[in-house]
Amino acid sequence: MADPTGRPLDELAVELVARECRAQVQSGALIVALGASGGVQRVIATDGNRFRWGSDHGNDLGPIDDVAGAAARVLSVLSGGRRERGCAS
Repeated sequence: MADPTGRPLDELAVELVARECRAQVQSGALIVALGASGGVQRVIATDGNRFRWGSDHGNDLGPIDDVAGAAARVLSVLSGGRRERGCAS
């Protein structure tokens, strides 16, 4: 079941913005992209317990209480594994 408050997604958005990504929560999902110019955007959702790609049934990004770990996994995927610390291109 999706978390109706969206708080975990807001927390993840703050973490990703701090790492120089574009991130915005809208309609119960987090839209994230690399750097200010954006390129490829990805959607992140939560099932209330875990962050997931695309929907609350998507591939697992980690538990909602590990925001930093989920952010690191998002950065790794968005950058093709080339960046460890931030999204800036």
